[in-house]
Amino acid sequence: MGIENNISRFYLYRIFQSAFLFVPIFILFLLDNGLSMMQALFTQGYFALLMVLFEVPSGTFADKFGRKTAIVASSILVFFGTLTFALGHTFLVFLLAETFFALGVSMWSGTDSAFIYDTLKNLKRTKEFKKVYGNTQFVTFFMFGVGSLIGSYFADINLRLVIWLTLIPFGIAIILSLTLTEPKFSKKVEHQYWGHIKEAFNYAKNHKQIRFFIIFFMFVYGISESMWHLNQPYFKFVGLPIKFFGVIYFFIFLTTALAAKYAYKIEKSVGIKNTLYLIVIAPLLVYVILGLFPSIWWVVLTAVPSFVFGMQYPIIDNYINKNVESHHRATIISLKNLSGMLLYATYAPFVGFIADIWSITTSFLISALILLIDYAILSYIFHIKKSKVFN
Repeated sequence: MGIENNISRFYLYRIFQSAFLFVPIFILFLLDNGLSMMQALFTQGYFALLMVLFEVPSGTFADKFGRKTAIVASSILVFFGTLTFALGHTFLVFLLAETFFALGVSMWSGTDSAFIYDTLKNLKRTKEFKKVYGNTQFVTFFMFGVGSLIGSYFADINLRLVIWLTLIPFGIAIILSLTLTEPKFSKKVEHQYWGHIKEAFNYAKNHKQIRFFIIFFMFVYGISESMWHLNQPYFKFVGLPIKFFGVIYFFIFLTTALAAKYAYKIEKSVGIKNTLYLIVIAPLLVYVILGLFPSIWWVVLTAVPSFVFGMQYPIIDNYINKNVESHHRATIISLKNLSGMLLYATYAPFVGFIADIWSITTSFLISALILLIDYAILSYIFHIKKSKVFN
């Protein structure tokens, strides 16, 4: 099988690699094993900090040793992380599991985009990147939703059973990753490992378009990912029965999947500037409503931030891929992801602290205020400064 089949095989791979059955019950699983709420949330902060450490080196690994190699390694590490969770009963063992997960996810981050783009470049079909990558994101988030429904069903039987069952699709994903064909891409061999990272960082720092999108992604991702973790406590706060959590998560992931699939059409219809405005304004309005008017009827609105979250990856990564040389591509995208993860690692504990000392609704309002500032900065760049950042 040659590179012509890469895209279809990659879609199939993502179906199984995205079947995270334990998403809607993961915190409950940790608490069920005797962890306090503080310990459970600390594992997530620990994961985020490890992502910050691993993100760029893993992108460099993909640039040096190949996209397929990084994808296979990622699949194996995520499998062992899940296995460690299934076997674990203590706080320290769960931290070990998060270590496997962070290394595996960081190995994947940025590599998927570079793998698809380089495959399409080999096939002389780079104009299809936004559509193909959007389809990949659709498959990913749709399977997150399906996994949430399945996981919620088996959680009624046993929480640990959900973790064990997740090993089945993850094991299949490892096998499928081995069937991918490594696309040809430019390899620039440096004498020093960190020299590649430094060169990529300087490239991003001195490139106006790349710098803009990295900073934009940092704020949007950091805030939205932090607020995502408040969904479950907010559902409980407004009185939503836990048995419906899986249904809500399925709806959230479905909207995210649709956004990723049709992001290129939305951008084509309204333009890149209005698309970026939408990515900021939509969650801003939702956070205001959730903060000022808490109600069980507004639970469905939590899908809106996820919708624009799904849009940003194919759109932003497309602009980065078009403006970055092949041997830096995965590393630059990892720098972008690193910036978002860094803000997430610091902002998530902050909104958790605000929720503890005041309320969950206050956390939503503070996040809305930050997005309002982000909107003001965008307006300044586009209309007052009239920057030609997209030229």
